[in-house]
Amino acid sequence: MTSENNNPAPPAGATVGEWTDHNDRPFTLPATAVEDVTVAIDGSQSRDGFTTSLVALKVNDQVVIGGQPVSIATFMWPGQARQLGQLLIELADQCEHLDATIPY
Repeated sequence: MTSENNNPAPPAGATVGEWTDHNDRPFTLPATAVEDVTVAIDGSQSRDGFTTSLVALKVNDQVVIGGQPVSIATFMWPGQARQLGQLLIELADQCEHLDATIPY
């Protein structure tokens, strides 16, 4: 939906930034946390209403590199996020299978 002054409505529930000189604005949808991992959708919206969205994955623990704390984060396209999700499910299944194996 676009208003008369060519400012499209942001994605529902999004926190939206200011319009940039490139006629787009950043947005973030609410994050979900599982233990020490947070996932959210970050993206940008152009004045014509089209959006470009990425899945943001952040490990909340920090590692120290060169004496400086560094957060571990990455951004993934939707297909990459699906592949990661499938891999995590497969690994979880494998862990449950291994844990159920009786050692002899």
